[in-house]
Amino acid sequence: MLLHSVNRTMAQCAEADLDVLVVAPQAALSAWHEWCQSSCASVVSLPPSSDRQLLVSALRAGVQMSPKSCGWFLIPADILMRKPSTLLQLHEALRHHLIVHATVGQQPRLPVGFDRELFSELIHLDSDHALHRLMNRYPTQPVEVDDPGVLMHHWHPEPALPLAQGSTRHPEA
Repeated sequence: MLLHSVNRTMAQCAEADLDVLVVAPQAALSAWHEWCQSSCASVVSLPPSSDRQLLVSALRAGVQMSPKSCGWFLIPADILMRKPSTLLQLHEALRHHLIVHATVGQQPRLPVGFDRELFSELIHLDSDHALHRLMNRYPTQPVEVDDPGVLMHHWHPEPALPLAQGSTRHPEA
């Protein structure tokens, strides 16, 4: 189920014309490579980290591996977004804001996007607490979406997300 969700999310990113960087523990990447032979995504093996720091470690690793990106989206692998329009709406909002996140019924949810101006802060994140501080320090733009798939995760970092994907915006944004 998780591998299917990753491939579906990648297809939605491709439909929104976003580059994909899959960040996951080595065991998950190995299983994913065996299951999906024809991937156009870049992959990064996540250094060992505690389950409590998995989200922050994945975000930091993804940002470090794509320093020239215009921004990054954090999309947990098990979000079953049903509408590609969700990523398009977030992508458009990220052109004008430092941090954006999906909302449904004004409830903060993931995916969350970060502008390239936050690069130096993102590569120094070392804990969930640091990520919370970053998200509280900068103005964050909620983007109301009509996508029940994003209801699976709150905007606030969860201690153990199995896989995170980072995507970049278009350079012309």
